[in-house]
Amino acid sequence: MKNLAKYISIGLIAGLIVTGCGSEGAGNTASTDSGIAAANSTVAADTESSVAEEEVSAPRLDLTSFKASDYVTLGDYTEIVISAADIEPTEEQLQEKIKEFTTSHAPADYEAKDGDTVNIDYVGKKDDVPFDGGTASGYDLTLGSGAFIDGFEEGLIGTKAGDQVSLDLTFPEDYGAENLAGAAVVFDVTVNSIKPAEPVEYTDELVAANTDYDTTEKYNEYLKESIRSSNKNAKSSEAFMNLGEFTGEYPEGLANYYYDYYTQMYTNYYGADALKQAAAGYDSTRDYMKEYLGEGLNQQMQADLLLLAVAEKENIACEGEDYESYIEGVLEQVGTSREELINQYGEGFVNYSYLTDRAYALLNDRVVVK
Repeated sequence: MKNLAKYISIGLIAGLIVTGCGSEGAGNTASTDSGIAAANSTVAADTESSVAEEEVSAPRLDLTSFKASDYVTLGDYTEIVISAADIEPTEEQLQEKIKEFTTSHAPADYEAKDGDTVNIDYVGKKDDVPFDGGTASGYDLTLGSGAFIDGFEEGLIGTKAGDQVSLDLTFPEDYGAENLAGAAVVFDVTVNSIKPAEPVEYTDELVAANTDYDTTEKYNEYLKESIRSSNKNAKSSEAFMNLGEFTGEYPEGLANYYYDYYTQMYTNYYGADALKQAAAGYDSTRDYMKEYLGEGLNQQMQADLLLLAVAEKENIACEGEDYESYIEGVLEQVGTSREELINQYGEGFVNYSYLTDRAYALLNDRVVVK
């Protein structure tokens, strides 16, 4: 089953992750590195904690437990005006897009250099027999990173996209796998593509080889339109958030859903022991998550409440042809059955995704650029 989150709305602040958006505020973590440090620095492994034996709840959202309009008062959204000047691409934005392009693509004759990232397929063989853990496809390797044994990365310096090379190498004597320690092996490597560490020359030839456009001028116009669309979405989202006056309180059912959801994410990423240590001294993992996620989560819940309040006001209901069509579309995209969908995500979250999706679309239709 594919990842449902790729296909259904999670409100206006879709970028919220377990780090709490990096927004400032007491108890909010600015990066995943900070999160790891918090989990491992000051708390000893055998620290007693009231959450040590706590069982993490499976995230389930109960939409019937609250009414969004009790937490936000909607303003007039008959017409949502954004300035045309605010969505026009800047030269800086255009150049950033061009830089992204010229560090993601290289000319056909480009030779890989130290610092470049090569996408490779490889098969490692000992005595002409592939060994366990020595095969991969579509692997991104930054040359010079030291991720592979000596000679592997160096052997790819100077290769071009499409090249196939055989690398005769020897594993270190102290290598962790006994059957490979000190062993002579051969890696057959295919270089699929190269991402340069530094921008390559931006030319018509580079554009024509990697896009549906044949000149930089035409591709620039495409990039500008893409930037306009992105800017419009960003400005629209800002305008949507200004449509509501929030009470500053959040429904317990919604907050607990997110605490459980990000607790599960944290556990999957860092492990249960790290969570136990990080939450030492808190009454529950939910209490820890409340502080850990900080203001970023409050912003997410404000976005949720705004959209759900619009759905309430517009009498958008989880029934009828449109609802069934939405569910069928999700099932087709994620490749699962309705029963599996409900079992994995819960009916409340599936309904939430429909309501917020339709409310967001309705607000988008009210946007006017002037």
